[in-house]
Amino acid sequence: MADQTTNQIESLDEEGFRTSLGIEEARDERAGCAEWLWYLGRKWLAEEKGDGPLHQAIRQSGYDAAHGRYAGVKTTREFAKTFTAEPSRSVLKLKTLELTDDTFEVEFNECPLVTAWRELGATPEEVVKLCDIAMEEDRGAIEEIGTLNYELKETIAEGSHHCIVRITAKQQEAQA
Repeated sequence: MADQTTNQIESLDEEGFRTSLGIEEARDERAGCAEWLWYLGRKWLAEEKGDGPLHQAIRQSGYDAAHGRYAGVKTTREFAKTFTAEPSRSVLKLKTLELTDDTFEVEFNECPLVTAWRELGATPEEVVKLCDIAMEEDRGAIEEIGTLNYELKETIAEGSHHCIVRITAKQQEAQA
């Protein structure tokens, strides 16, 4: 939970110990990830189309997240609870737009990745490509979970004031 007076986020680390992380520190960590992707990806941005090596590598990270951070998640409500946990909620300024048994729609009002890429000198086209690559982690997690669908409706990278992601439950096939 974010403490309004200290701007600290209380959370648990991987071993279950309580930690405290400043919101700005958490944003800086994400910006650092953006920098890695920028430096690694510059060579391929002009030539990579569709499902290139960077897409595949980040998607693999999502597969891993499905067995780590999202282990046991099957429903939109379970996904929403994990996805909007701190520090992500504060760092990305997340706002849940809809949450039902079938739908989770969330708005991101800040993106340290896009901010960092722009500051590093990425062109608008490169920022859109980098954003698409970065979103592979979420796509991979959803694909690996297997019971949910993923839709990216709007992005800050493409000029919107926010990103909107919609997660829906896969409908069970009718029994024959």
